Amino acid sequence: MVSFTLCADDYGLNSEVNNAINALVRDGRLNAVSCMAVGNAFNAPTLLEAVSEAPLPVEIGLHLTLTEYAPLAAMPKLTEEVVLPQVEQLLIKSHLRRINRAEVFLELERQFNAFESAFGRKPDFVDGHQHVQIFPGIRDEVVNLVVSRLGEAKAGSCWVRCCDSPISDLFFSPNLRAVLLAAMSRRQKGRLASAGLRYNDRFYGVNTFDPAQSFRTLMQGWLQKVARREDHTLIMCHPGMPGSDPADPIATRRPDEYSYLASHDFTDDLERFEVQLASHAR
Repeated sequence: MVSFTLCADDYGLNSEVNNAINALVRDGRLNAVSCMAVGNAFNAPTLLEAVSEAPLPVEIGLHLTLTEYAPLAAMPKLTEEVVLPQVEQLLIKSHLRRINRAEVFLELERQFNAFESAFGRKPDFVDGHQHVQIFPGIRDEVVNLVVSRLGEAKAGSCWVRCCDSPISDLFFSPNLRAVLLAAMSRRQKGRLASAGLRYNDRFYGVNTFDPAQSFRTLMQGWLQKVARREDHTLIMCHPGMPGSDPADPIATRRPDEYSYLASHDFTDDLERFEVQLASHAR
């Protein structure tokens, strides 16, 4: 059977994001939420309340953050600024092996500790803001973190986000970013497998966050691909209520995603997905 996870990222970033995700969780539109422990609005009780009222099980994960926002403690070897580097800078540093892995591990551990303290338990899964969990060097420290905090015998209880998809899905893809993420994820998968950690088989949700682009059209395309195979697929989304947050580069796109996911259009698309799923199973 297909295991389909729809995960909303960036919980804790601001109240607009939190309010949108809480509403979608209560309406049964999401089955996973990824939380930013560094976020200004990181608020576990409101999410736990929403999850308790949800009509379906909802996993809660940790959205490890090493870009754009302030870390939980200074990282002088990574940046002299108050905030973390932009994703392009971190990507270059990681490929050139110019990151201090010990410093990175300590910040990842601080964020893990903050999550555990807030929720009273360990995360169901771990991923990364702007996909830092698959960057060279960082991906090794993510594995080290999960194994060290859960213990090798318990490592299977927490899965790690993988951004890979079959070559057939990427061959004609106009989205170069999705192709690059898949390439880095193939290195990550070997490290995860050797550590005995679980990960999702396929990944969708990469988009340009262009408000002129139909998020519904994107979702319909992803659902069509999900229905063709029997594996664990993850689709990420970034919903948010209307608002102004100058620190959020995709703030203008979030309300579009929220309005679609909260609409009858989304439930109609899910019904069509179930029909496709049944037809492929015959």
